Amino acid sequence: MPVFLCRCANGDTSIVAARNKDDVIVKLDEFDNADHAKIFQLKEFLVDFRLRDDGNQVLNYETGEYGFGEETFNEIMEKTYAELEKTRMLDPLVWPVMKSLSSEIQLLAYFDEPE
Repeated sequence: MPVFLCRCANGDTSIVAARNKDDVIVKLDEFDNADHAKIFQLKEFLVDFRLRDDGNQVLNYETGEYGFGEETFNEIMEKTYAELEKTRMLDPLVWPVMKSLSSEIQLLAYFDEPE
């Protein structure tokens, strides 16, 4: 089944396996209305989780690109945060600053360090 990336107007991003874009919208109604979201089919999808001591799973920030495979991470950034990705690629030193501001700009919330 294809895997889709959905970027809402507020910057939130979801990833969902669905038959097609219409199915994506139906499935994402569980979280919020995705009728006006940008939806892209991902070419690659690789994500790595680790089990914390409290029994919860979190993205494994120690592997790949913040728990995502390199191709997956790059595709997500290119399709959902194109201007941010251009800046990151031009000056990799900017990335830690952008990451630290993520809670303020609400673009990279899923990159916050796990507890």
